[in-house]
Parts: sequence; structure tokens; C-alpha cells
Amino acid sequence: MGLIEELQKERGRLEKAKNWMESSKKGTKNYKKNEREWSLQCSTMNGKNRYYLYDGESEKKYLSQKECKIIRDLSQSEYEKRLKKCVDQELVRLIRLQNCIMKNSIDDVYEKMHPGKQKYIQPVEPSKYQIFEDWKNRNYQGKGFAPDAVEIYSNNGERVRSKSEKILADMFLSKGIPYKYECPLELRDRRIVYPDFTFWDIENQREIYWEHDGRMDDPEYAEKAVRKIDGYVQSGILLGEQLIITYETSGYPLNGRVVEILVEKHLLGRCNL
Repeated sequence: MGLIEELQKERGRLEKAKNWMESSKKGTKNYKKNEREWSLQCSTMNGKNRYYLYDGESEKKYLSQKECKIIRDLSQSEYEKRLKKCVDQELVRLIRLQNCIMKNSIDDVYEKMHPGKQKYIQPVEPSKYQIFEDWKNRNYQGKGFAPDAVEIYSNNGERVRSKSEKILADMFLSKGIPYKYECPLELRDRRIVYPDFTFWDIENQREIYWEHDGRMDDPEYAEKAVRKIDGYVQSGILLGEQLIITYETSGYPLNGRVVEILVEKHLLGRCNL
């Protein structure tokens, strides 16, 4: 699963380079003279670079530093031609490898069979979708509420602790992303914590945790939040990988656009079918 994710990142990097070349058009100029197309040659003598126009056969023309525009255009053109060839070749190889991996997933053998047959089949191992369903249906005991705590409910029906947590929960529900609210998690030091929201990363077969720190202008609250984050990190749960954090203060409420960006980056396509 990690390999597929890395291949997708590399494909994005290559396509970004390809788009840059198509939009920049910096080095598209060719130098022509007497019906011949000239290329740029460069040599170093006594620590100084010397530039020449070369016709591909025998004739050379020295270029002075005053002709730096020609040097710049032809250097950029050669770079982009080489880059385009490299990017095109790598994209073909990468797409072929991605397709090979995806077509030969042993999960697909089971998942592509008729549901009527699936219930009679004992697969060699649970598919990633079966594991996901098992995770969703697994019961847990949350943290509980103080008797005098305000009652706030999400659109999913569970009770939450703040209006911001309701906003988060309702967004996850609207995006079709299953979650668990305050599901207990044991850290490496045996301490039990209750992440605000827990998700299942289907592709990477692991949980993702979302903490919302809603009173960061309260020094005591902020110190506890930092200690909790340190506990995650010391347990190998790293920010940007398995841990997502949002913040707010009394003067700066939860930013909905930031939440949208984080959901699209870390959850959509990974934690929902």
C-alpha cells in the first residue's frame, strides 16, 4: 500500500513537470541561420565558460557574453527537450507499473466476485474492505460526559463536546467518511487517550486520528494539548501522516476552509469507499 502511495506521489511530480513545460515555453526557440539549425556548445578554459553556436557538422561561431539571450534561450531549450524525453519515458514506466500492481491485487479476486458467491467463500485473508467493515462495526466505550455538560449532537446522532466538533462531525458525515468519536487509544506508555475523531485508512490499513484543540488561548488547556500531541509523536503517530490537528482560540474560530483542505488531503479517497 505504501508503494502505491509513493508511485502516486511520483506520478504527480512528473505530471507537474510536464505541465510546467507546456505552460512556460521558455526554451522553445531554435536558432536558425542559412537554413541550418544551430545548437549550443559549451567548454571551459582556464576556469571560464566559452559558448559556441554549432551547426552539427563543422562550423562553429563564438558567442560573447553580450549575446547572453541566445545562450539563455538555447540552454533552456536543450534542458526542456531532455526533460520532456525523461518525463515521458518515466510516466510510461510508472503508469505501467501502477496498472500492474492494481490489476494483480489479491483483494480484487474476492471483491470482483458476485456478492451471492462471496458469502460462501473463505478468502485466503480478509480483504481490505472486509477489514474496513469490521473496524466500522467494532463497538467501543467512549469517555463520557459530566452531568452539567452542555448537550450538543451531531447530525450522525452522537453527542459531542463543542459546536466546533459538531461542525467537524457533520462535515465528515456529508463527505461519506466513517469516523469514531472519542474512541480509546492506548499509547506506547500504556496511557489511554481519546482522540476526538478516528478514521480507518483503507489503503494503508491503519487508523488516522484528528484532534481539535479548541481553547488554545487558555494556558492550562494549551499545555495539556501539547503534552497529548507529544504522546502521539512518541508513539509513532506523526503529524501529517496519522495525526491531523486543528486549532482555535476565543478570537479565531475554526476555519472551515482549512478543514476542507485537510479532509481532501488526508481523508477523501483513503477513508471512504
